Amino acid sequence: MKYCPNCGIAGVEGKKFCPQCGQRLGLPERQTEPGDVGHVSLQDNDVVSQKDPAENWMPRKKQRHGCLTAYLIFAIIVNSAVALWYLFGGLVEYSIGAILITLTIFNIVCVIALLKWKKWGFWGVVGLTIVGLFLNLYIGLGPESFSGLIGIGVLYWVLHIGKENKGWPQLD
Repeated sequence: MKYCPNCGIAGVEGKKFCPQCGQRLGLPERQTEPGDVGHVSLQDNDVVSQKDPAENWMPRKKQRHGCLTAYLIFAIIVNSAVALWYLFGGLVEYSIGAILITLTIFNIVCVIALLKWKKWGFWGVVGLTIVGLFLNLYIGLGPESFSGLIGIGVLYWVLHIGKENKGWPQLD
């Protein structure tokens, strides 16, 4: 039975790379025992490459936890509903209604950017929500104007929960 000369895992015969550590196998063809890891006798013409195992590291695929995915989809649905409410609620007759509809559509674009791991999407949501808050207060909406700020707080929190797959560090 052949063992990986780097990590000592058994059963690497016929493989080009170790399935455990990624070490290139087969050069030179030597049979080692698990206790012999790192101790290889060399002949005069052998060439040994001492590569750092970290060089074999491949970047981890970005993974979003379920809460973040659910919240971003929820945000797209809510923003779409708000845009329709502005459109069919009579606000479109006023110039501020058209501005609010446009801001809401840009907010949807920013949430989609967050789904694609773009940090500017978060800052876009923050900026558009603050502008929308002031416009909603201007047209006389009451406490519901502040719901966007709660949404930003929840988004920030959801981006920071999780152990291995926190959303915030993965944003580009």
